[in-house]
Amino acid sequence: MDPPAQFEFYVQFFAYFLCILLKIASLPLPFNLLRNWEWGCRSGAVIDALVQTAISTATNLLKETKDYILNAKEDLKKLQRILKIVQKAIKDADR
Repeated sequence: MDPPAQFEFYVQFFAYFLCILLKIASLPLPFNLLRNWEWGCRSGAVIDALVQTAISTATNLLKETKDYILNAKEDLKKLQRILKIVQKAIKDADR
């Protein structure tokens, strides 16, 4: 999968994951908060770790995509220079 497609996939995944987190956050609180406090802390840490991983992955893919685009831009410039040389050679040959 090329970097732009990977980036799009991870953005969609992150949006879906964020939607699930928001649905979980809107659920009513349990009545016995003290008993469930330890579970809530652990699940909060897991969710935080998942969010950090998703953000890190998206950031890395953005960097890779930027590099991919910059490399393509450099390749395009090289091809344009070659094209100008070929056009000039053809023009000189026609004379």
